[in-house]
Amino acid sequence: MKTLLIVAAALVLTSSAHAQEAELPPAVEAALIEFEAWPEDFGAARQLGEVAASWGIWDLALQGWERAEQLGGPSHDVALGKVVPLLELGRTAEARRAAKEATLLTPESGAAWRLLAWSRRQTNRWQAGTYARLGAASAYRTALRVDPEDRSAACGIAWTALERGDRLGATRGFQALLAHQAEDACALGGMDAAAPRWRVGGGFWLSGYAYSNSTRTAGISGLLSGWVGFGDVITLELAGRVLAIESQVDTTKIVGTQGEFWARLGVSHSGHGGELLVGLLDRSSRSATETVVGGRAWATFGATARIEGAVSTFEDGTAALIGAGLRVPVFSLLGVDAAVQFTRWMPTSDTSTPVGALVSGSVILDPIDALSIELTGRGGVGWAPIRFDQPAIWNTAERQLGGAAVTVTGRLTPFLSLRGGYEAVALGAAANTTTASTSWTHVFSLGVTVEHSGGLKK
Repeated sequence: MKTLLIVAAALVLTSSAHAQEAELPPAVEAALIEFEAWPEDFGAARQLGEVAASWGIWDLALQGWERAEQLGGPSHDVALGKVVPLLELGRTAEARRAAKEATLLTPESGAAWRLLAWSRRQTNRWQAGTYARLGAASAYRTALRVDPEDRSAACGIAWTALERGDRLGATRGFQALLAHQAEDACALGGMDAAAPRWRVGGGFWLSGYAYSNSTRTAGISGLLSGWVGFGDVITLELAGRVLAIESQVDTTKIVGTQGEFWARLGVSHSGHGGELLVGLLDRSSRSATETVVGGRAWATFGATARIEGAVSTFEDGTAALIGAGLRVPVFSLLGVDAAVQFTRWMPTSDTSTPVGALVSGSVILDPIDALSIELTGRGGVGWAPIRFDQPAIWNTAERQLGGAAVTVTGRLTPFLSLRGGYEAVALGAAANTTTASTSWTHVFSLGVTVEHSGGLKK
């Protein structure tokens, strides 16, 4: 009798939506026929979930597992069965909840912890990948504690380290796996992905300046930089910048020039690192070369905290800077950054200024992979502040009082990026003067960056 009902159901349900789209494999078609003939049968629902998943037909697999859950209630097997179909259908948050449910139902299941880790490694634009990968590593470690011989969990730990930027740690993990089994496919693929890499690149930025004060009229600058990196660990960057500013005193026009040379050496590993920055400054209004020596260090634990400091030695005085900042990824498409720089101007022939604090806040938007938009606001007082992310000394005489900026970066190809920006900077009077006036500098910039990288295989 059951066989006759199945045949009848098959004749009635041949117009189902999935069958209309494509012909199903015989095993899946048979499981679907039985599922539709016996909608209250837990075994039929589970069978559809298992068979459809084995053929990669994820919508039917999920349909089967969800019906099995309705009929039999929450269970370890059903929760696990739902995870991969949900991930394949792009329902990441639901997949994580299903995997987490499986670990709660059966904490000693290594498979449940592995699937929880795998689901955490899958992120979309509305999830912060940094935090998700930290959670994935934790789940993999739990799976390995449950079963110390679980090679899949060990390999997952290494892959997660690689995704977090820890290429050296990932390599050690893959090598340990290969020492026990030379043909481990997961580890072999990981070794290729984790092979040391080199990077070379360069960029050119052209900036125009407009001033609101009564003496300066216009300015233009060009910044040329080049860098080389090895193994995602060491980076060396050299940059040169030339700035020309036209001023008018009474009826006489004067063009002042400023040349800057910057060298930066950085070391980073797994989100932590530091760099040394050295700058030489040659101004037409000064007889000697002036110098900047600075550095910063950072550490990443989900968010990235940093500290920085610099001493700038000029012909007419010395500027000191110390600062700190925090960058927090909210989602993969949204991050925020807050920072403060404390600066002081110590002239050679007068009293030092009070310590000034310049506070900044930024919002970083990445609506698509190839586009980034950064909005920044600043306020406070800064004496000759250093921009560590873009080698430049801003004002060397007046106080910087704040401002706002927008920068848009678009990646045209894997090797070529364009960047444009606008910034308005409020400047106060020079140190130890009684003038209270404020002027504005408007900066318009356009730049191009070319970068290439490759692997260093043995």
